[in-house]
Amino acid sequence: MPSSRGVKLSANRRIELWSRWKAGHSLREIGRAFGKDHVSIQFMLSRHGGIVPAVRRRSVVTLTLAEAEIPISALVPASE
Repeated sequence: MPSSRGVKLSANRRIELWSRWKAGHSLREIGRAFGKDHVSIQFMLSRHGGIVPAVRRRSVVTLTLAEAEIPISALVPASE
């Protein structure tokens, strides 16, 4: 299997990776399914201690992209 620096997987593939791991598949089986070396799979799993990482969510108090792009001058009333 070709080796490359870093392992890039889409969100769907990561979900599949973790579901296979939780189902008890070996690193070699998972690696074969993804066309990656088992060491790459081990590296991905070990980064999180073999525990599925929590889904990342934005805080409710965080500005949206549209709100963050409003210039500060538009928020402050102009004084003459």
